[in-house]
Amino acid sequence: MSTPTFLAALGANGPSADRTGKMDPKVKVLIMENSAEGAAGKRPIFLSVNGVAMLVPRAQPADIPYRYYEALKNAVVHKIKHDLDNGTVETFDEPAYAYQVLALPSKAEIDAWTEQTKNLAAA
Repeated sequence: MSTPTFLAALGANGPSADRTGKMDPKVKVLIMENSAEGAAGKRPIFLSVNGVAMLVPRAQPADIPYRYYEALKNAVVHKIKHDLDNGTVETFDEPAYAYQVLALPSKAEIDAWTEQTKNLAAA
């Protein structure tokens, strides 16, 4: 099992447990390597939530705080497809990273986390 690395240190004493998600329920994920990206496809991926960043290793299971799982789910690449035959242009989003969820917290844990953090965005 691999441990993600927190990168950012906010405030005089670094990020609080609340800002880093250390108190969040954990999600076990496996982020796939991407051979199409060459060497970069083997490097850890960068996730950031509210200015607190972490690196999540690829090709090994990692427990990440739930808020970083939400960031991973919402990480997309915007693509454009040109059809030269009929002159149409189609735009679409696709996931930025291929990953597999190995274990999710219980619905009760997610609901409790959602209730606890619902006012953070407004602050």
